[in-house]
Amino acid sequence: FRLPWARAAGSRDSEKYTMASEMSALLESVTTYLAPLWVEVCFLLCFLLGFIILRIDLVLKQGPKKPKKFAEDPPPPPRATDPQFQQAVEKQAGAVAILAAWKVVQARSPTPAELLKSVVQALLEVEPNTLPQQIVEHVRRHSAQLANPRTVVTTLDVVARAGSIKLMEELHEAFRRDLSLHPTLQTYEVLLGGYATAGDVKRVRLVVAELTACRYRLSARGLCLMIKGFLKNGMVDAVLEQFREMCTLGFQVPPFAVTQLFRIGCEAGRAEHVFAQTQGLAPLSPEAVAAVLEDCCKRDNFDLAKRVEKAAREGGVQLAP
Repeated sequence: FRLPWARAAGSRDSEKYTMASEMSALLESVTTYLAPLWVEVCFLLCFLLGFIILRIDLVLKQGPKKPKKFAEDPPPPPRATDPQFQQAVEKQAGAVAILAAWKVVQARSPTPAELLKSVVQALLEVEPNTLPQQIVEHVRRHSAQLANPRTVVTTLDVVARAGSIKLMEELHEAFRRDLSLHPTLQTYEVLLGGYATAGDVKRVRLVVAELTACRYRLSARGLCLMIKGFLKNGMVDAVLEQFREMCTLGFQVPPFAVTQLFRIGCEAGRAEHVFAQTQGLAPLSPEAVAAVLEDCCKRDNFDLAKRVEKAAREGGVQLAP
């Protein structure tokens, strides 16, 4: 027999024991569940701690922020071209008038490339002896706008096309020496065209050697400029040499060059030589075939005529009736 108050106390002790058992079982279950994840959790905590320490170290090293520096003011834009000078060029007023108008404005504003060609041409006609000095001085005065490869190529091209090789060399050397504008591939192309137009094979080869030493590769444009120059001078062997170079570099020989080569070959009495050397280098064009056949008739060279006709038919060249 137990008293009521004793029975109540025993009931409370039993409930406490049950709760403690349940909590112990719950903690044991959680510990068992999280046991495999302890390594990952520790790795994550170490990573977070290292990241926090790194950020603190960076802040300490940087110190207080410095005020930002404002960029320098851009150079003032070039003044617009003088209307009178532009009008003189557009109306082709003549070398004297163009040069006079240019000298009025050249000190205060740079000359655009499209107008600079006319200025160089006028200097060639009126004041060729001072052309390099005037052009270099103008470029130096407006170096921000004009001291670039485009200006070099534009001016040299005009002089080279005029055949003024000495002035071309002086201007090229002045750009390099006084303005430190070293030649680009386009500059070398202009020089090659100028020397070829003058028929100077030796100087052409020297420029090609310099170009190659500067790790440039001959372009199709450069080769075509040389071919045009040599064709102008009737230099059959020099043209054939450039034909071979074009094929070696993987370029196609332009049809106009083939036709013109056969024409100058016929005029020089070397049609048979040209025909033999161009086999495999360039396809025959209808105009080239017509020129050779006409020359064969004049010289009674029927053997060459038969060979040319056979090659033309095999190559699918349409012959004139």
